[in-house]
Amino acid sequence: RSGVVGHELHPQDPVLVRSGVRITTPAATWAALAQLGLPLADVVAAGDSLLQRADGPAGRCRPGEHPRCTVRDLEAEVLRVRGRRGTRTLRAALPLLRDGADSRPETLLRLALTDAGVPEPEVNPLLMLSDGSAVRPDLVWREARVCVQYEGDHHRTDPQQWRRDIERDRRMQAEGWIVLRVTASVVTQRGLDALLRDLAAHLRLPLPA
Repeated sequence: RSGVVGHELHPQDPVLVRSGVRITTPAATWAALAQLGLPLADVVAAGDSLLQRADGPAGRCRPGEHPRCTVRDLEAEVLRVRGRRGTRTLRAALPLLRDGADSRPETLLRLALTDAGVPEPEVNPLLMLSDGSAVRPDLVWREARVCVQYEGDHHRTDPQQWRRDIERDRRMQAEGWIVLRVTASVVTQRGLDALLRDLAAHLRLPLPA
């Protein structure tokens, strides 16, 4: 079928049984993505999803299922499949993994920013505000009190989410935080350049070329 890529399991590949169906383990599935030729950034995003913290979006829906892997699990899988296609991508992905990401776009944005020379941000850290409330901005430069919020389309179409976002940003800005909100347009070169200029100003970095 057009667009479908087959993948044959090795006899030694670890499997789980879910509802009577044999499936590969999360770590083995992650490794298989690299073997199928997925780009490095997407392999990192898939790994971040497996490492997602327990109170992340999927964790709130399925308590106890996250994280599905630890970094140690993924490191062990890279050793297990050494010599196979994609191993170089897996080795390159390991040091780029972070355990706080809530979505693929957040990971891709983080990688694009650091590739452009922006200092590594914290990923969804828990911040306590003076009113006792807690917030988790997507990407945070704590010392500069700057954060980036990636707004997927559901932030626009869900009225309750939209109101929560506005209230969160209002509380943060009242305490001196600079909140930069971006949408899917940030994946374009023009959108990324605009964000880089904003970050350069607020983080006192050299302007991007």
